[in-house]
Amino acid sequence: MSKEICPRCGKEGSGLHEKWVLNEQKVRYEPYYSFAHSKDGKVVWCYIAKRLAIEIIHSKALQKKYNMDKPIASKIKKQKKRRKRG
Repeated sequence: MSKEICPRCGKEGSGLHEKWVLNEQKVRYEPYYSFAHSKDGKVVWCYIAKRLAIEIIHSKALQKKYNMDKPIASKIKKQKKRRKRG
């Protein structure tokens, strides 16, 4: 199992997981994303905002497509901060 860093708390974990919210008819309604950590033999989950999860998924797809070795999600965050200031 590959270890990744949680974008919310910065701890090491098993990666991004997609779970589904069910509607009243018990049909998949909307996905939500969380990140699993192992702490004292128990699994602890961090909720990841949908916008951030989509950025992470998109950056992983780009890494795979162009064989990049470094994550680009941090570059995306930096660009957004610069846009807000200017």
